Amino acid sequence: MKENILITGGSGFISKWLTEALDELSNVNIYLLFNSNKNSTLYSSKVKKVHCDITNKAKLIEAFEDVEIDYIYHFAAKSKIQNSSIDNTNTFEVNIQGTWNLLELAREKSVKGFVMASSMSVYGEKNQIPYEESGLLEGSSSYSLSKICAEEIAEFYSKTYYIPIVTLRLGMIFGGGDKESTRLIPSIVYSLLEKQNLNLKSTANTTIDPLYVKDLVNVLVKFLNYFKTKKIGYEIMNISSNNAVPINEIVSILVSFSKNEKVKAVYGDLSFKKKYMNNDKVTRELNWVKNYSLEHALEETFLHYQNKKNE
Repeated sequence: MKENILITGGSGFISKWLTEALDELSNVNIYLLFNSNKNSTLYSSKVKKVHCDITNKAKLIEAFEDVEIDYIYHFAAKSKIQNSSIDNTNTFEVNIQGTWNLLELAREKSVKGFVMASSMSVYGEKNQIPYEESGLLEGSSSYSLSKICAEEIAEFYSKTYYIPIVTLRLGMIFGGGDKESTRLIPSIVYSLLEKQNLNLKSTANTTIDPLYVKDLVNVLVKFLNYFKTKKIGYEIMNISSNNAVPINEIVSILVSFSKNEKVKAVYGDLSFKKKYMNNDKVTRELNWVKNYSLEHALEETFLHYQNKKNE
């Protein structure tokens, strides 16, 4: 009998890559949740598109009234990139109320597993590097605070209603299909494709913790077996490259792929301390290893955007 998987955040590039990977499995039906009906991505007949705002609990419950849901991957969120000082209400509604509503759906459906995306930003600035899952949390923005609240609600639901839940604290995920042009890697690629100089807010030696979306999807698929073979209550796992990389190294790699050696990178004065997460737990628990080097991942990402531009 096929298992039913609900994926939220259908318009996001992570959900797109995950849907394509799960669509290759023979024993699943996929319900891909969109906030609007503007998406035109084509999938196989196993992928059923559902249009519903996760902040509307009644509509969400109604949309799946006649559907048994086995697993939920929750990636719908108001992202940090989209967030602003005047958008706090919407950030809280989507990231907190939306997650709460999905947990209610999970409770009603007695799901076998619930995977939800959180963020490295919940660690704030005060923790020892690398960030450990046991580190103290610090909500320094509406985005990070909303993620902390969502985590707390998820833990409550897991312990109260015995829902197996894994919260993933994600580093910087990159790859083809990310339409947020203000994010670091898409912004660099777009500029290179237009043969424009790179105007970066950060200093050249500011470090980030990038993880290729295909490596992320590889571990996401593994959770289906993880829920079946291990007794899970509530778990938190860092998902990252476990390696801090200076921005100028990323710029150098992408410039070499573009063959636009005359393009100049102008760096700003925004500097952060070295940030990266320890991912020992996920590598140990799920026997997960990265398949892509940074160079290989950046090359595939650049070629993806280049091919889209040439279509």
